[in-house]
Amino acid sequence: MKYDDTLIEEAVLALLAAFSTDEGNAWKGFDFGVMNRLHEQGFIQNPVGK
Repeated sequence: MKYDDTLIEEAVLALLAAFSTDEGNAWKGFDFGVMNRLHEQGFIQNPVGK
């Protein structure tokens, strides 16, 4: 089954926003590939080691 990467990225971004704290931090237990793509697009800060 082929997944639409754009829809997955939008869903992960929505979950990060929904569960973020007042300081903008969120639990980042999502797929590394999706997180890296969101970082490359400028939607999130560097997800590595944070």
